[in-house]
Amino acid sequence: MGEGRELLDDMKVKDVLVWTTLVSGYDQWGDLESANEMLEKNQLWLQFRPDQFTFSSCLCACASIASLPHGRQIHACLIQTNFRPNMIVVSSLVDMYSKCDCLKVGKWNFGLTHNKQVPVLWNTKFSALAQYGHSIEAVKCLITW
Repeated sequence: MGEGRELLDDMKVKDVLVWTTLVSGYDQWGDLESANEMLEKNQLWLQFRPDQFTFSSCLCACASIASLPHGRQIHACLIQTNFRPNMIVVSSLVDMYSKCDCLKVGKWNFGLTHNKQVPVLWNTKFSALAQYGHSIEAVKCLITW
Protein backbone atom coordinates (compact mmCIF):
# COMPACT_ATOMS: atom_id res chain seq x y z
CA MET A 1 0.00 0.00 0.00
CA GLY A 2 2.85 2.35 0.82
CA GLU A 3 4.51 1.89 -2.56
CA GLY A 4 1.18 2.33 -4.33
CA ARG A 5 0.61 5.57 -2.45
CA GLU A 6 4.08 6.81 -3.36
CA LEU A 7 3.39 5.98 -6.99
CA LEU A 8 0.19 8.00 -6.95
CA ASP A 9 1.83 10.91 -5.15
CA ASP A 10 4.69 10.97 -7.69
CA MET A 11 2.45 10.84 -10.76
CA LYS A 12 2.21 14.12 -12.64
CA VAL A 13 -1.09 13.05 -14.17
CA LYS A 14 -3.15 11.00 -11.74
CA ASP A 15 -4.48 7.71 -12.99
CA VAL A 16 -8.03 6.56 -12.16
CA LEU A 17 -6.97 2.92 -11.85
CA VAL A 18 -4.23 3.60 -9.30
CA TRP A 19 -6.41 5.96 -7.25
CA THR A 20 -9.35 3.53 -7.22
CA THR A 21 -7.10 0.61 -6.32
CA LEU A 22 -5.59 2.54 -3.42
CA VAL A 23 -8.96 3.54 -1.96
CA SER A 24 -10.21 -0.02 -2.32
CA GLY A 25 -6.99 -1.46 -0.90
CA TYR A 26 -7.05 0.78 2.16
CA ASP A 27 -10.67 -0.19 2.74
CA GLN A 28 -9.98 -3.93 2.37
CA TRP A 29 -6.97 -3.78 4.70
CA GLY A 30 -8.99 -1.95 7.30
CA ASP A 31 -6.89 1.21 7.06
CA LEU A 32 -9.95 3.40 7.15
CA GLU A 33 -7.98 6.50 8.11
CA SER A 34 -5.97 6.32 4.87
CA ALA A 35 -9.08 5.51 2.83
CA ASN A 36 -10.72 8.55 4.38
CA GLU A 37 -7.68 10.70 3.58
CA MET A 38 -7.82 9.60 -0.06
CA LEU A 39 -11.51 10.46 -0.20
CA GLU A 40 -10.80 13.92 1.16
CA LYS A 41 -8.47 14.70 -1.73
CA ASN A 42 -11.28 16.16 -3.80
CA GLN A 43 -8.96 17.73 -6.33
CA LEU A 44 -8.26 14.25 -7.67
CA TRP A 45 -11.87 14.00 -8.84
CA LEU A 46 -11.20 16.88 -11.19
CA GLN A 47 -8.24 15.20 -12.85
CA PHE A 48 -9.91 12.11 -14.26
CA ARG A 49 -13.28 10.68 -15.19
CA PRO A 50 -14.28 8.15 -12.54
CA ASP A 51 -15.79 4.87 -13.74
CA GLN A 52 -18.18 2.41 -12.08
CA PHE A 53 -15.32 0.75 -10.21
CA THR A 54 -14.07 4.08 -8.87
CA PHE A 55 -17.50 5.05 -7.63
CA SER A 56 -18.19 1.61 -6.18
CA SER A 57 -14.83 1.40 -4.38
CA CYS A 58 -15.17 4.88 -2.94
CA LEU A 59 -18.74 4.30 -1.80
CA CYS A 60 -17.66 1.03 -0.21
CA ALA A 61 -14.93 2.85 1.71
CA CYS A 62 -17.47 5.47 2.84
CA ALA A 63 -19.81 2.70 3.99
CA SER A 64 -17.00 1.04 5.96
CA ILE A 65 -16.32 4.19 7.93
CA ALA A 66 -19.98 5.34 7.90
CA SER A 67 -18.89 8.65 6.40
CA LEU A 68 -22.09 10.20 5.14
CA PRO A 69 -20.42 13.52 4.14
CA HIS A 70 -17.91 11.76 1.89
CA GLY A 71 -20.59 9.44 0.53
CA ARG A 72 -22.74 12.42 -0.36
CA GLN A 73 -19.78 14.08 -2.09
CA ILE A 74 -19.26 10.99 -4.21
CA HIS A 75 -22.98 10.79 -4.97
CA ALA A 76 -22.87 14.46 -6.01
CA CYS A 77 -19.95 13.67 -8.29
CA LEU A 78 -22.05 10.91 -9.86
CA ILE A 79 -24.73 13.46 -10.62
CA GLN A 80 -22.33 16.19 -11.79
CA THR A 81 -20.56 13.87 -14.23
CA ASN A 82 -23.88 12.63 -15.64
CA PHE A 83 -22.84 9.10 -14.77
CA ARG A 84 -25.60 6.63 -15.60
CA PRO A 85 -25.97 4.43 -12.51
CA ASN A 86 -25.67 0.73 -13.15
CA MET A 87 -26.36 -2.14 -10.75
CA ILE A 88 -22.88 -2.00 -9.23
CA VAL A 89 -23.06 1.70 -8.43
CA VAL A 90 -26.69 1.61 -7.31
CA SER A 91 -25.94 -1.32 -5.02
CA SER A 92 -23.00 0.62 -3.57
CA LEU A 93 -25.20 3.68 -3.04
CA VAL A 94 -27.85 1.62 -1.26
CA ASP A 95 -25.19 -0.01 0.92
CA MET A 96 -23.45 3.27 1.77
CA TYR A 97 -26.62 5.15 2.67
CA SER A 98 -27.89 2.21 4.69
CA LYS A 99 -24.66 1.87 6.66
CA CYS A 100 -24.77 5.62 7.30
CA ASP A 101 -28.26 5.13 8.80
CA CYS A 102 -30.10 6.77 5.90
CA LEU A 103 -32.36 3.88 4.91
CA LYS A 104 -34.92 6.08 3.15
CA VAL A 105 -32.26 7.52 0.86
CA GLY A 106 -30.93 4.01 0.28
CA LYS A 107 -34.40 2.82 -0.75
CA TRP A 108 -34.78 5.81 -3.06
CA ASN A 109 -31.49 4.95 -4.77
CA PHE A 110 -32.70 1.38 -5.22
CA GLY A 111 -35.37 2.86 -7.49
CA LEU A 112 -32.74 4.39 -9.81
CA THR A 113 -32.14 1.20 -11.72
CA HIS A 114 -34.45 0.00 -14.43
CA ASN A 115 -33.62 -3.67 -13.96
CA LYS A 116 -34.66 -4.52 -10.42
CA GLN A 117 -34.42 -8.27 -11.05
CA VAL A 118 -30.68 -8.27 -10.34
CA PRO A 119 -29.96 -10.38 -7.22
CA VAL A 120 -27.08 -8.19 -6.01
CA LEU A 121 -29.42 -5.21 -5.66
CA TRP A 122 -31.95 -7.21 -3.68
CA ASN A 123 -29.26 -8.77 -1.49
CA THR A 124 -27.96 -5.32 -0.64
CA LYS A 125 -31.45 -4.08 0.14
CA PHE A 126 -32.31 -7.16 2.25
CA SER A 127 -29.11 -7.04 4.27
CA ALA A 128 -29.45 -3.28 4.88
CA LEU A 129 -33.02 -3.66 6.13
CA ALA A 130 -32.27 -6.70 8.28
CA GLN A 131 -29.04 -5.26 9.68
CA TYR A 132 -30.74 -2.09 10.84
CA GLY A 133 -33.74 -3.61 12.58
CA HIS A 134 -36.22 -3.68 9.72
CA SER A 135 -36.46 -7.46 9.38
CA ILE A 136 -40.24 -7.47 8.77
CA GLU A 137 -39.80 -5.06 5.86
CA ALA A 138 -36.93 -7.23 4.55
CA VAL A 139 -39.23 -10.28 4.54
CA LYS A 140 -41.97 -8.27 2.78
CA CYS A 141 -39.48 -7.30 0.09
CA LEU A 142 -38.50 -10.92 -0.34
CA ILE A 143 -42.14 -11.91 -0.79
CA THR A 144 -42.79 -9.16 -3.35
CA TRP A 145 -39.64 -9.91 -5.34
